[in-house]
Amino acid sequence: MKQWKALLSGIIATALMLGFCIPAYAAQQEQATLNYNNIKITMNGDPMTPTDANGAAVEPFIIDGTTYLPVRAVANALGLTVSWDGETKTVLLTDGTEETEAPTPAEPAKATEAHLEEATLNYNDIKITLNGEAMTPTDANGAAVEPFIIDGTTYLPVRAVANALGLTVSWDGETKTVLLSNTSETTEPEAPAESTEPAELEAPAEPTEGEKNALEAAATSLKYSAYSYTGLIDILEYKGYTTAEATYAADNCGANWNEQAAKAAESSLKYSAYSYTGLIDILEFKGFTTAEATYAADNCGANWNEQASKAAETSLKYSAYSYTGLIDILEFKGFTTAEATYAADNCGADWNEQAAKAAETSLKYNEYSREKLIELLEFKGFTHEQAVYGAEANGF
Repeated sequence: MKQWKALLSGIIATALMLGFCIPAYAAQQEQATLNYNNIKITMNGDPMTPTDANGAAVEPFIIDGTTYLPVRAVANALGLTVSWDGETKTVLLTDGTEETEAPTPAEPAKATEAHLEEATLNYNDIKITLNGEAMTPTDANGAAVEPFIIDGTTYLPVRAVANALGLTVSWDGETKTVLLSNTSETTEPEAPAESTEPAELEAPAEPTEGEKNALEAAATSLKYSAYSYTGLIDILEYKGYTTAEATYAADNCGANWNEQAAKAAESSLKYSAYSYTGLIDILEFKGFTTAEATYAADNCGANWNEQASKAAETSLKYSAYSYTGLIDILEFKGFTTAEATYAADNCGADWNEQAAKAAETSLKYNEYSREKLIELLEFKGFTHEQAVYGAEANGF
């Protein structure tokens, strides 16, 4: 048990990089999308519930296919002591030598619907030591991994922690579980191993054929169209992949969902005219989060006055409007009063002719006297002169 705890101490050390609260400093920053997908973690088959400094369960998240946890959360789960040296910007992890009672298991984090969150990652040259020894976590390829801070909490990939401690890490896509294990606590095998080769650490679980195929299909789909995270899963399920395979592909395809939203916005604006809020609405309908849709609307380069003008042109192609009526319909579509007024002022409409068309349409379905027809046209926003013109153009 001591050996297991020592190993866990190591993992905590690295993991602590994943979530220790530290003061904010000026740091290099970058934006990232955090994918919360009810990820679970086990150690040698036993569920592990990382907690924060207050004992509350902490939910892992994924960035570009990599699972992250707060340093302190991992430390708490493994019984390590963690402290912060502000002078050297170092997270200090210590494995106590005296026997202590195991920490009281925390209630598992309540399952939440899978969702995405935007966050700012702060890099500030954070260092980590375990029992006074400097520790350099690495990823699966042996590259050094730098901790980052979100809202004062330090994070590091779970795999980096496992690698630093010599743990085996694998992924169960069906149950969305990160599986950690160490060989030091394994019991004697019931039957002699057939191979005489020395036992090696178990390699990370390979994705299934279905997951591989789904990932390829996702790459192909993203090459020709823009999809949201949920939209990509939907299209892959439509193509016959299971939800687990489609989710694996969406989690590991490396897509930047903000950029996907921007591409979807560009495509939408190519074929239709949208207001700022209307564009956000259509992108949310396609499965993008409000943050992603807003990013796209903010960065698509659209001229909303010109979009209003295009929308006005389309509206006038199929219906007759007065000046004020056109402004009203554009505001209904989400354009501001200023944008709608710009469109009405610059659409080139002949309002007398619009009144004549409106009168013609009204007479198709009902009978009117001259006075009633003029009254109806004025109700639709035409001036008295335009309404008279419209009535006379139709024989009144």
